Amino acid sequence: MKAVVTFNQFIKAFPTVTEKSKKLARKILPLYPSVELAQIVGALLTDGHVDWYTSDVMPRTRQIRLYSSNKAECIWFVELCKKVFGVKGKVVAYIPKYGKFKLQPYKAIVNKAVVARILILAGAVAGNKSNQGYKIPEWIMYSNTEIKIEFLKTIFTFDGSKPYPRKNTWTIHYSASVNPRYLETTLTFFEQLRFLLAQFGVVMGENPTKYHKLNGNVMVITSISSRKSITNFYRFIGYLNPIKQKRLEFAVANISRLARVKCKTNLLENMKKIFGTDTDTLGFINVFLCSNYTYRQFEHFRRGESVIPIEILALAERITERKITLPLWIDFLISRFIVPSLQI
Repeated sequence: MKAVVTFNQFIKAFPTVTEKSKKLARKILPLYPSVELAQIVGALLTDGHVDWYTSDVMPRTRQIRLYSSNKAECIWFVELCKKVFGVKGKVVAYIPKYGKFKLQPYKAIVNKAVVARILILAGAVAGNKSNQGYKIPEWIMYSNTEIKIEFLKTIFTFDGSKPYPRKNTWTIHYSASVNPRYLETTLTFFEQLRFLLAQFGVVMGENPTKYHKLNGNVMVITSISSRKSITNFYRFIGYLNPIKQKRLEFAVANISRLARVKCKTNLLENMKKIFGTDTDTLGFINVFLCSNYTYRQFEHFRRGESVIPIEILALAERITERKITLPLWIDFLISRFIVPSLQI
């Protein structure tokens, strides 16, 4: 396995570090790809910050930080850094004077310049991310599936929205703020993100929405909206934040009542034979599912003339005990949310 950062790379990039820093770097390096490192880099690319200041001739790194309204997320970040780098951090109250960070009253701090410099070499951005843009590090783009999933889970936890309802589906937004001069770099990041998500059956919008903010930056926003993509996002990725994750599960459970599939099946015809007539079959379906399907709708479902609600397919399967082949995301909805609720 190829190292993400080696000691020689570190010395070449930061030749003036002290002997004390070199000693710590030797303990940490070489640094290899891992889930924890991907999570740390993902956190720093979103609500994190590599402190970089220029009070003297050369820019200097001091520490890494993560801002959050959730104290548990800050504790999680500090523990990750201790596991990967063997250094201690702390979580402190954060009371900013202005800006959106008023919503983030906690701050995780790892006050080790060596760690900050290593993370820059691993793909984190030094200084103000909005003023330079950023990309997903190449080692993450070509890593194993587990690392990709945990990286995506981390960045969506911090920069992705909670799912919210739209007509017949749900939506997850992902956004980033950038200086207009570095818009192309940010659009490349969104292309990388789209590429990673597609590997898990999640389709993200091809053309991000761009609009100027009051401070002159451009807010780039795109979304995940199809039922299939929201379902696959839940199956394979999800959030680290339990509140967002619970909302995602609610969204997918709701989709299980909305989703329909076009398939050729004799399930409903066989179900009708059990009850005798369309009227009696539909009556059972509506009572059992607390639904309000009409006689004409059921007739179209039975004849295969229109898409069939998966809750009806699942109920028909339970009644007739005949299996049919469905797309995996639909099959997942049936097995995870619908069948457990069908107490027959």
